Amino acid sequence: MKKYSFILLPVAAFNLFVSCASQQVHNNVLTKEYTQESSQRFFNFIPLSSKTRVIENTDKIIKKDTDDTLLPFADISSIPPNIQKKLVETVGVDLSKAVTSGATIPAYIDGTIVKLDREGNGPWGRYIIIEGKHEYFLGSDKTDVSYHLLISRLGSIKSSLAEGQSILANTEVGTAVISSNYSESTNYLVYTSYKNDVYLNVSTPVYPVDYQGNRWFPLTTFNNNAKIKFAYPERSPHEAAYIFCHWHDETGAERRDIPPEGTPTSILITNEGLKFSLILENSPYVLNPEQQKLVEQRLRYVLDNKCVAVSAWKDETYTYYLFWGPYMANYIKEEFKPEIPVIISAHILTTDMETQSLVLYVGEFSYYSDLFRLNYINQRVIKLDE
Repeated sequence: MKKYSFILLPVAAFNLFVSCASQQVHNNVLTKEYTQESSQRFFNFIPLSSKTRVIENTDKIIKKDTDDTLLPFADISSIPPNIQKKLVETVGVDLSKAVTSGATIPAYIDGTIVKLDREGNGPWGRYIIIEGKHEYFLGSDKTDVSYHLLISRLGSIKSSLAEGQSILANTEVGTAVISSNYSESTNYLVYTSYKNDVYLNVSTPVYPVDYQGNRWFPLTTFNNNAKIKFAYPERSPHEAAYIFCHWHDETGAERRDIPPEGTPTSILITNEGLKFSLILENSPYVLNPEQQKLVEQRLRYVLDNKCVAVSAWKDETYTYYLFWGPYMANYIKEEFKPEIPVIISAHILTTDMETQSLVLYVGEFSYYSDLFRLNYINQRVIKLDE
């Protein structure tokens, strides 16, 4: 979604909350049709695409074991003032748009304080360094990256903080200094010794910097769209449906036979998700207001961003409903490319055993692979060591 304009997109939220009142549907014809066919289709009023299909992702990235090749985290005390200024101006964040001088500054991440300087006599002023780790899915496997977050040029540092101490994201670390030149203001910088980390390089909104064997990124690399993009394992919708669209006996085993009488067959709410590649025959089908009400009624809960459009298809066994919220629906409409696979990260809203349906909600999508983005950044990274 405009991946190379380096403009952060609005966050597409998709948390669920329980609806406390049922919706009265006034369109009697639509309601009658829905009731009559609900046993055959989970959403009978949503058209199924005959050519939309899931394809295998052949663009694999495997994280290699680089323990013996990683350099240490950069020693910021050895960075000369001109390089310090260049780092801030390249990957720093202008906090003057968000806070004023004297405002409190949070840690922003969970981690461990590895260093702090209360005197502030060097080019970084008073600073604190927090070591964090981000876990994410690369393919079907979980991986992680360790990084340092440098908060520099603080007006003050909380007296209760100490090196070696664990800290939470919302913990106050000190106060901000806002100057007319943001390279002299309080700032956040992220750096890691694993320069080819996929999450950080794919998520960065600007070209990162290589210096002292580390790669430096802005704090805005940790945006919600990026977190959603890597939140789920790579898995085909068919595999997910095979797992979730069947009943389980008392041992927890998945069963393919007819469930005993009284076994719930609808509205299994999960906390799972998946990432997969899809060839869309058409842009998403836009739901009218009555259809949106029926979706909410059928799911028994509503979404923060609502289900405004849907892509639906069927394979030899299962039916899939991929819902799009307002932001995602607008972006896919603008960028729709029917001949190119779209890579989708989606949350599983529910499954239905009776109709063998898997209901998904788009959290993020892209027409560009992670490998493409990784190569793109590696070709354009700013190298200050040269």
